[in-house]
Amino acid sequence: MARIIISLLFFFSTTALGQTKGNLENPAQDPYMSGIYLFSGWACGAELIEIVIDGGSGLKAAYGTGRGDTESVCGDSDNGFGLLWNFENLEPGTHEAVAFADGVEIGRTEFTTTQIISGGFLTGATGETVLSGFPEAGREVSLKWDQAAQNFLIAAEREALDPFQIEGPWHSTQFGVTAHFSTIRNGDTIDITAVVHQAGVDGVICVDIPPEEDPELGPALRSAGIDLIRLATPTTDTARLPAVLNGASGFLYYVSVAGITGLQVAAQTSIDEAVARLKAQTDLPIAVGFGVRTPEQAANIARVADGVVVGSAIVELVATHGVNAAGPVRDYVASLKSAIISARG
Repeated sequence: MARIIISLLFFFSTTALGQTKGNLENPAQDPYMSGIYLFSGWACGAELIEIVIDGGSGLKAAYGTGRGDTESVCGDSDNGFGLLWNFENLEPGTHEAVAFADGVEIGRTEFTTTQIISGGFLTGATGETVLSGFPEAGREVSLKWDQAAQNFLIAAEREALDPFQIEGPWHSTQFGVTAHFSTIRNGDTIDITAVVHQAGVDGVICVDIPPEEDPELGPALRSAGIDLIRLATPTTDTARLPAVLNGASGFLYYVSVAGITGLQVAAQTSIDEAVARLKAQTDLPIAVGFGVRTPEQAANIARVADGVVVGSAIVELVATHGVNAAGPVRDYVASLKSAIISARG
């Protein structure tokens, strides 16, 4: 009789243990994981919660946080558990995590890790990007690197910015073409004026055509309603400027440094002075370019000029990302626009 009672007690004990109620909720099944994140879930009346990753040693989770949603199942609400874990400690690839409550499995999940830095904690890094179309079409979020979380966190949510629409002297998007005079002079078989007009181009920057050679191109463009964008430089003095402005339309492009496109940066003070001097001589909007690469530079220029021209930095993104460049280029242009809008208040 004693043996029967002992056997029954053992049976009921193991049955109760095998029916421990609980669940491993995070990470969910088959997610991608990076940075620092919680293993979390709940279990009824447990003494010890352990997380085992890839069959390794059990990692003790904190237990006893309030979970009001478990009261109907457990009879109380202090059933939550969590383990903060740096997923950078795991090699890239697929892994398995199993949660145990007092030695009984209550849940398991598989997840895939990526790795920014091998086996550790990335310090000193900064970064910010824009995710468009989230949480819905027409909205976007700004993601900013957070060292403590070892991940990007949402820093702001707003109406989506169209990187090609900025309120200012131009009230709608305009498209232009930059060309070399050598491609259209001396009886070239291509009628460049007809081509750009049919394409819907609003203006042409012909970088090596001086005002003295305006008859070669200017009258044809103007008759087609296409702006001929003229260039001014730091060496364009008071005597030369009237010739540059004669026949110019659309806007005046101030090339802020003398040299190769994108490789030099002008001092902001010199840009401020040049823009003020040009504005005193013309009502055309003034756009400033050459060497502009960062949102900070764009913002500083936008405080005094009507437009900011960025070229080489975008070309480099295309060279780096190839056919996948659309996203990085859009994010970069959006960051420039955001800085310009903020600078203009």
